[in-house]
Amino acid sequence: MSGFFIRSINISGEHVETARLEFKSGANLITGASDTGKSYIFAALSYGLGIGEAPKDIPQSTGYDQILIEIIRYEDSKPFTLWRRIGKTAIYLKECEFKDFYNKNIPYKELHTTGRLDNENHISSFLLGFMGLKDKKVLVSKDKGSTSPASWKNLMNLTFIPEDQIIKTTSPFYYSVQYKERTMAQSLLHILLSGNDFSDVVEKEDFTVAENQISGKIEFIEYQIRHYGNEKQMLIDNNNNHSKEERQKFLNINETLQNNIETAKNLISTKNELLAQKQELHNDLVYKKELLQRFQILKQQYISDADRLNFILETHVISGQLGDSVCPICSSPLEDHTIDHMLEKENFMLAATNELIKTKYNLAGLKETAENLSSEENSLLFDIEILDNTLREIEADLDTNFSIKIKELKDELNQYLELERSDREIVFIDNLITRLADEKNRLEQLPNSKNQSETDINLVPYSKLVSLCKFIENRLSNWNYEEQVKVDFDSTYNIFDIMISGKSRRSYGKGKRSISFTACLIGLLDYCSFNQTDFSNLIVLDSPLTTFEEKQKDYTGAEKIKAEILKSFFTDIIKLPDNSQIIIFDNKMPDPVTLDLIKDNLNLHIFSGIKNQGRQGFFPV
Repeated sequence: MSGFFIRSINISGEHVETARLEFKSGANLITGASDTGKSYIFAALSYGLGIGEAPKDIPQSTGYDQILIEIIRYEDSKPFTLWRRIGKTAIYLKECEFKDFYNKNIPYKELHTTGRLDNENHISSFLLGFMGLKDKKVLVSKDKGSTSPASWKNLMNLTFIPEDQIIKTTSPFYYSVQYKERTMAQSLLHILLSGNDFSDVVEKEDFTVAENQISGKIEFIEYQIRHYGNEKQMLIDNNNNHSKEERQKFLNINETLQNNIETAKNLISTKNELLAQKQELHNDLVYKKELLQRFQILKQQYISDADRLNFILETHVISGQLGDSVCPICSSPLEDHTIDHMLEKENFMLAATNELIKTKYNLAGLKETAENLSSEENSLLFDIEILDNTLREIEADLDTNFSIKIKELKDELNQYLELERSDREIVFIDNLITRLADEKNRLEQLPNSKNQSETDINLVPYSKLVSLCKFIENRLSNWNYEEQVKVDFDSTYNIFDIMISGKSRRSYGKGKRSISFTACLIGLLDYCSFNQTDFSNLIVLDSPLTTFEEKQKDYTGAEKIKAEILKSFFTDIIKLPDNSQIIIFDNKMPDPVTLDLIKDNLNLHIFSGIKNQGRQGFFPV
């Protein structure tokens, strides 16, 4: 198994605390606020591995001048640590983990970042050896047949992608507009896809070889035309099995479906109205029950008052039958003036009698009101029962009739939609066959043309590009890039890029271009893993999801990535081939629900940008 993965990056210096970030094989996401060091880490990783410019100074990096990167070779799981001082060309290597790097008993090796690429002590030879690509030759000139050693620098263009490159309209497989660089890029892709390099190329390419290459490409195009022709015919035959009457039937089904849906909506609306009425009746019923409870308490109070008044009146009758020797009011001996007290007694008894009459009247009125409330309660219960029966009928109608009807109608309508998709697919295949036929005609004219250019001959077999497209298409489909994704390859030398559903990749907006660029690289990783061809098995991306999103005032027309693409992207990105690694630096992160689903398979670092709230940034505060 080829390649390696990055275990950690460590930035140190004198009198400062080491800034460290750990990675794992598989999916890694470093996310959070802007200006927290994410782009600095990206640049430091590239520079520490021997390629690119030193990371730009930022306020937090003051005092830091040493980069240490710990990598693990997949072949035997051996750790290696590379040390590079910012501003220097030399890299020092030790076969050990980062924690043991400063152990003087472990020998080091000095690696160069300049000079001959095939030098054993060059960083390119060292890392390409991990990937099984050491001593591979890339073609520099098809005309002269000259070659040069494959380099880690060229491979880095398919491995480390900065934010300003990921949105470019040029091919993900080209890293320069220069002809020589494009030839080398094509030959490198040829090595990755086929496993074969250009070591056997002679200095001057024989015209017969070029003719054979053209003939081989024509033969493959003819195969593709036949293949797509057969596919088109199958679609046509399938569509012909459905008569115009059937298509009209499907249209009628759509109308019936809409009517049923509208009727179902009305039933649901009626149901909601009935539920509201039921709730009002229920509230009224609760109120009346509470009134009855209060009336019952009041009734007990009236009865108690009546019993007390009856007792007083009975006592008066009994006391009147006894001879009075003392005043019943003040207990003084009876004298003439005590008549006043006797009058007070009579008045009191009269008041008690009147109060008793009033209490009995109130009791009678209370009884009548309670009976009325009880009757109203029974009426409410009856009305609620009627509503419940009506609601059950509506529920049954929705469940047993309309739900089934609507499902059946939708199933039938989907058959028609499938026919519509077939029609669109036929148009797409027609366009594809036309383009292939034009390319075939062009190639057939080349052997007789005096103006034949070496740019007419691509280095990568078209069959390999078609196979690569399937892996790219799979990723884009998983990410819900479009409703239907069909990926083809435009092998025209100056374009050499994928087409998505018949549309050039570069014609999309910046947001979708960054997503499709990412799919091309991960698709390449998937291809190499499936076909067991050598690759770095490492991809590092800076801002593939929010590239320049915060700078839309400067880049008018930049489109935002749809939420569903983001969710699908994060859900799928954790599904990487074994022994591979992807590291993404981005401001975007999964939503809470998605994160909960993937957290066990995602190495996540969040920089809050806020002091004392998690990890503020890469550098210690």
